[in-house]
Amino acid sequence: RKFGKNMSAIGFAVYMNLIERYGKNDDECDVDILLTYSENSNPAELMRAVKMLGSGGKSIRVQKENCGGIRYKQQLHFNERGLEIIETND
Repeated sequence: RKFGKNMSAIGFAVYMNLIERYGKNDDECDVDILLTYSENSNPAELMRAVKMLGSGGKSIRVQKENCGGIRYKQQLHFNERGLEIIETND
């Protein structure tokens, strides 16, 4: 009624978790590299790997496992043997 309409209610919703994707193309990625790591990974070695990968200007997200929902160009995994390429999306 405050808006001059003879209606009982007007409503809308804003999904804050999706608002950051507004205006992005479907083919855009959230990060260049998704880096997952093993439970027994050496934190200092992991940080060295992150610095090395980031020195080229690439964006990196580091998390224990790939839970989905992140769009990336490449997924790498860090373990006691070093870096392994898991997946590359072109």
